[in-house]
Amino acid sequence: MAANARLSPAAGEAFDRWQGVDIVINNAGIAYREPFLDIPLAHWDAVMDINVRAVFRLGQLAAERMIRQGTGGSIVKMSSKNGLADSSMLAHYNASKAGVILLSQSMAVELAPYGIRVNVVAPGFVETPLDLPVSRVRRGQLRNRFHDHGGWGTSRKSKRVLTAADL
Repeated sequence: MAANARLSPAAGEAFDRWQGVDIVINNAGIAYREPFLDIPLAHWDAVMDINVRAVFRLGQLAAERMIRQGTGGSIVKMSSKNGLADSSMLAHYNASKAGVILLSQSMAVELAPYGIRVNVVAPGFVETPLDLPVSRVRRGQLRNRFHDHGGWGTSRKSKRVLTAADL
């Protein structure tokens, strides 16, 4: 999705292939773990391009198609716990995920008259390459800070996949 020039044609092709669009799930994100003072502008731009701009544009393309179809629909965006509270070494990622939350709220208000629901999911800690460098001690501190007593998520903990009817 970083290649925004390819995003519009790819979305249009997918919508056409499936004869429209009922649901879109924006699940894209990158991060660089680095101190705020050391963030190069290229990293800031890359994070914002994928985590915010591409999410914005795909949501816009989906909403336009849903409105033309007259069928309403659902747009789900993935954010992060980092969009709700700070975390060191991830200033650009934190800002981008907070942006996804506010973008989703704005879209929800504006698209509701068309029968389009917009929701955002902000998962807690999941063992991904982004969070693996966090030490076991730090994990406990963060778990307590975010009142997350269920432990870190893994792909193995998922018991059920949601269907469009669940949304």
